[in-house]
Amino acid sequence: MAKLERFQEATALEALAALSSPKGSRRFLIADEVGLGKTVVSRFVAQGLKARAGRPLNVVYFCSSLTIAGQNLTKLKALQPGWEPPEDRLSLVCRDPRPSNGLDYRIFSFTPDTSLPGWKRSNRTGRAPERKLIADLMEAVSKPVSQKLHSMDRARLREAEGRRVNTLLPSGKAGEIDHLKPQFILALRDVFELRGRPLEAGLLAWLDRTDDLAEFILRARCALSLVALRHPDTRPDFLILDEFHRFADLIVPKDAPPKPGVETERRRVHQLLSAALLEAGVPTLLLSATPYRLTSVDGATIPGSRYEHLRRLVSFLNGGDAKASQVAAARIDAYHSALAAQDGDKAKAVEVLLARKAELEAALRPIMARTERATTLPGELFEKLTLPTEVTSPDLQVFRHFARAARVKALKLQAWVQPLWASVPYPAETLFDYGVARGFGGPLPPITTRNQKGGPAHPRLRSLLSARRPTPAEGAVNAPSLPPVVDTRILRLPWLPPSRPWWRLDGAWKGLEGQRSGKAILFSRYIGTPPSVSAVVSLAVRNAISTASQTAGQSGFLQLDKESPGPLVALFMPWPQLSRLNATPVQPAKPSSKIVRDHRAVVLQELSTRIKIGGKRDVTLKPWQIALGVERHLGGEADTKRLFQCHRSLATVYQSMAAKAPALRWITQSEAILLADWMLSAPGLVVARSVARHQAPATPGWWTSTKARKGLVEFCWDQLRTYFSHRQFADLLRGGARGRRKPKPYPDALRQAILDGGFEAVLDEQLAIMAVIGEGGPIDQLRDSLVSAGNVRMRRRAAPPRTEVHVAMPFNGAKRKASKKDSSGKESDHRSTAIRGAFNSPFWPHLLSTTSVGQEGLDFHVWCDRIIHWDLPRDPVDFEQREGRIARYGSLAVRRALTAEFATEDAGNARASPFGGVLNAARMAPKVGIGLDLWWSPPADKPRRITFDTAFSRSRAQLDALEDDLMRYRLGLGQPDPEQFGRFVEHFMLSGHDVRSLALDLSAVNRPKHASGTGRS
Repeated sequence: MAKLERFQEATALEALAALSSPKGSRRFLIADEVGLGKTVVSRFVAQGLKARAGRPLNVVYFCSSLTIAGQNLTKLKALQPGWEPPEDRLSLVCRDPRPSNGLDYRIFSFTPDTSLPGWKRSNRTGRAPERKLIADLMEAVSKPVSQKLHSMDRARLREAEGRRVNTLLPSGKAGEIDHLKPQFILALRDVFELRGRPLEAGLLAWLDRTDDLAEFILRARCALSLVALRHPDTRPDFLILDEFHRFADLIVPKDAPPKPGVETERRRVHQLLSAALLEAGVPTLLLSATPYRLTSVDGATIPGSRYEHLRRLVSFLNGGDAKASQVAAARIDAYHSALAAQDGDKAKAVEVLLARKAELEAALRPIMARTERATTLPGELFEKLTLPTEVTSPDLQVFRHFARAARVKALKLQAWVQPLWASVPYPAETLFDYGVARGFGGPLPPITTRNQKGGPAHPRLRSLLSARRPTPAEGAVNAPSLPPVVDTRILRLPWLPPSRPWWRLDGAWKGLEGQRSGKAILFSRYIGTPPSVSAVVSLAVRNAISTASQTAGQSGFLQLDKESPGPLVALFMPWPQLSRLNATPVQPAKPSSKIVRDHRAVVLQELSTRIKIGGKRDVTLKPWQIALGVERHLGGEADTKRLFQCHRSLATVYQSMAAKAPALRWITQSEAILLADWMLSAPGLVVARSVARHQAPATPGWWTSTKARKGLVEFCWDQLRTYFSHRQFADLLRGGARGRRKPKPYPDALRQAILDGGFEAVLDEQLAIMAVIGEGGPIDQLRDSLVSAGNVRMRRRAAPPRTEVHVAMPFNGAKRKASKKDSSGKESDHRSTAIRGAFNSPFWPHLLSTTSVGQEGLDFHVWCDRIIHWDLPRDPVDFEQREGRIARYGSLAVRRALTAEFATEDAGNARASPFGGVLNAARMAPKVGIGLDLWWSPPADKPRRITFDTAFSRSRAQLDALEDDLMRYRLGLGQPDPEQFGRFVEHFMLSGHDVRSLALDLSAVNRPKHASGTGRS
């Protein structure tokens, strides 16, 4: 696991002291701004708690979103490699509590709305496994109650009168339940207030009174959650509440309903569950970048001002220390009053505010820490670029068609026409799920995605995809033009160029060394925009590559020929013996070097140590035959055969391939040259070497594992081959696709592209950075880096109703509707996770389009260096959250800066990762500052923020106002009320220096016991 930077280490030590010290509050809030590694810090806090407890630790992680939880859980699971949570619901985890069995950590992840039932009004009955477990337990607890419940269920089904209604109490055993019965009975008594009273009679009386089966199931689910929270193998030893401001009613309870009834009963059960979760003395760590804007589980805003929220939050953090809470509340009020006093002498007002600030900081530091870049680092965090946009005649034709269609079919919704037209390209073809879209049932407008000329008929999209004039900040003002912000030349590439090429790139990647060639993420306000932008951009890239791809799908290339399988199978086979001849057969070289001339000799030298080179052969062998023959000689017949047996479809072709490629005890000089070139360019061998480079140091002998071999073969054959088989890649890489010359055979073109595009350097960089920020081994990381193309709806003339999206994809997060086959929504989460994994890789998609669902809590920074504010955010909070998705640890911009500073031509150990060497050199460099400038915000390379300026519109004034608000917000980001802080600054016209001195400083690294150091750690 990576070491903490100095500011993170200071935060972890403060949190650990509060959570473990006898005099500590046992509760602590880490409020670091987005992207500074709060989850990583919590992992180190867990290690400290485990060391002090001296026993296995149950780490219970709560987060409001399964998508965010899936991402952040990877960082926590590094505590216990190989651990997989048994369930993602408290009500089910108690079925299989999993005793420690030598484990140091048991890590569980839950969401409040599913694991603490009843906070949301919807879905009282939960999932079928929960109901099955309840049915079995009730049968064991009381047969009369069980019979009553089944009778109510049958009556409900009869009343459905033909409507499709499923049973709420499915039959069938849920598994071993005897160990749950005593705890479940006790929990039922607590939930139904039956302590000291007959349980069976009480439950029957409750059912007679309410006659509500769904409500009973809800209470039984609560009882199961109570069982899990009380069971020694599942109850929290360390509780982490991530993004807790989204479910703050767990710690800031709502007021009780005025009248008795079911809502009052539910509120009592809520408090019962909350008390069990937040048991006094259990170390509880809260994480949130925006902790002063509290909402409830159901999304409603908790009543009260932000200062009131802060007072209640501080009271919770102080636990039972009423005196500390009173002191903090008084100082919060005093600070509020000092900020609100905006009259009189400026110097006096600043003096008073400084005094109140120091008092408040002293009260909050024992329970809270916050680190911010804006108050720590000088200068801007992003390079700003505003693109001018111009409305043209085709744009207006699209708008006029939209307006006329709305006037006919959706007159009351005509106010939506202008904002949707401004945001959604080609609305008549791409806009669905809006009432105003009802008007699109007739003919399409005269301008469509198929007959557009002179660029897309949308001002923003045209500006994004067109060459542009350089800005004064970019220099070269007299240059005729610069590449587009979103360049189709880069979008069409099957993988992005590496930050550190090992040789001069060529072919489709020629000239991209050192350029801004990362991915882009686009944020819009309307849910109709992401699929529209993705479809139009994917079509534009397809058209730019070849007219032959207009109607072609992803088939026809790299398909297995059962009559002659050898060339293709050998191309994608991760040969274990050949790949281990030298884990790094090439070294990063000078940009002017030629790959074959400079590196073939290295491979030939390695070959000569394992097999005799020389002599003559009567027959001419093809490269794949040489590769298989040498592999069989070096590894043995049985070992090579086992490799093919890792995949069902490859096992059947081994005999026919072996018959044409006998084991070779020696090879000729010309065969050695052919094999050396093959080894440098065959995708399967490149992948195998890359994995070995990163896997072998941690797991010696990993190639002997059947699981490892199987995973690698399946990735190369099923995923990588399928990905490369896309027709657009074939058209791009073969050349001559427009009929100017005869195209190359695609396998040969692909091998050349592997060299031209620095594919091995790209994989090395991906695996090196994911070893630091990801989870799992190299094979798992590669498997997560590829996603299949998607489809979005389009209204087209004489064309399929859906179009393929690949280079650009919409990201819908957890809000995407699940299929009918999976009412739990897991399929939706899987697709979103797969898209996010692929976007955080060098492969397609290169553009991700999303809405607010992607702007909080998710990482999109690994290969992304620009953020596009397609629609301006509503406020500075959204601005900050959006940009926090890519301004993160180890981002692409950071890696470019690290490469420029720490890369050398000598990679050292030939079997080590060259890019891993860059990261290690950065870690070993002399330490300066607190670590933010090295791994988060290097001054030499910044991510880019893209906005738009439409002539004669309000966009420029809106952007200027937002940027002013954002500046004040960032400088006052740690404030309970950033808006009030901004008003104070604006009223007295304070300078940037004054603003920094007045902003609350809760950073742990600046506290006396941490501030003396000067190093990154």
